[in-house]
Amino acid sequence: MKVYAKESAYTVEFVANGGKGTMKLQKIVFDRKSTLKKCTFYRKGYIFVGWSVSKNGKIKYKNKAKVKNLTLSGKKIKLYARWKKDGVRRALILGHTTKSAIQIDTLLAIGRMMTHSLFYGKTMKQVEFYPNHTGFEINE
Repeated sequence: MKVYAKESAYTVEFVANGGKGTMKLQKIVFDRKSTLKKCTFYRKGYIFVGWSVSKNGKIKYKNKAKVKNLTLSGKKIKLYARWKKDGVRRALILGHTTKSAIQIDTLLAIGRMMTHSLFYGKTMKQVEFYPNHTGFEINE
């Protein structure tokens, strides 16, 4: 007669916590390292910053974190998505005057390109220029 050992596992439930979308439960074998699923929830105007074990708790796990024994075997743990308001995009373009300095026209072209490009789904709200200065002046 053969005897088979059944590995014990626990279940992770992902909660959107103000976000939208769905994520399936994740079964994780107890006492073995595993990687949390990638967050597929989304929230307009926010970025996902990690998982907590309560709705307003501190972030305990980053996206796709390596974990082991989040709870007891046979139990279920809920991980709540934590969100941060997506900030305004701004750029500061510095021009350093040396013998090989980038010409002001090139800096202006870079600025125009930045104001018409998307960065993580948002356009630049403000582009500031600080051309024709020495490295010392820029670092002050």
